[in-house]
Amino acid sequence: MKTGIKGLDKVATLSPGVFCLINGSPMSGRRILAQEIFYKTLKSDEGGIYVTTNDFADDIINKMSEKKWFLSPDDKYVFVDSYSVQSNPSVEDSENIKYVPSTADFAKLSSAVLSSMSDFISKNVYEQKIVFDSVDTLLMYVSPQSVYRFLSYLRAKIKTFKATGFFLLQPDLHDEKAVKTIIQLADILINIDDKKNEISILSPNLPPKTAKYKITENGFKVG
Repeated sequence: MKTGIKGLDKVATLSPGVFCLINGSPMSGRRILAQEIFYKTLKSDEGGIYVTTNDFADDIINKMSEKKWFLSPDDKYVFVDSYSVQSNPSVEDSENIKYVPSTADFAKLSSAVLSSMSDFISKNVYEQKIVFDSVDTLLMYVSPQSVYRFLSYLRAKIKTFKATGFFLLQPDLHDEKAVKTIIQLADILINIDDKKNEISILSPNLPPKTAKYKITENGFKVG
């Protein structure tokens, strides 16, 4: 499985069914990395699902367009938006956006993700990537144990569908025990250190890999 990010595919070995945790501060560029992975997924004619918990889906689309990452009507994507309903309860689903009433409503959140994955399969789109933009938001509203169970359920479904998941986390926001609990789920850890401009890849049975990175007007570059 390729991310399409320059240099990243040389240091990160991904395979179908992998659950990746991207750790970093708000200034590290982790969201840019996630959005670029999502965009490159669509341009590879794969299916992309973007779960947003603290931004409007339309705002993310606009931010991507600033990088010249334009979404096409032919692209196979779905935004699962659990944020917009808080400001506009009457908002309705569209072809590419599914709205969930609350980030803490794990039943509806998982249903929206799984139905999107199933819809792709029904359309013969078998390669899929999922971006979940903030595990931090979940931990703000729900206990770490409940978040663990929810993510564990999604992880199992990602493996069943042979998709690849990218989940964003800012470890220093949370209790160390809670972070360790979530990290147990990760098949691959992608740690971004904005102070050193380094990205490190940790995966079982493989030596750690570290490379320099930078963020340009065109996106995320590694090496």
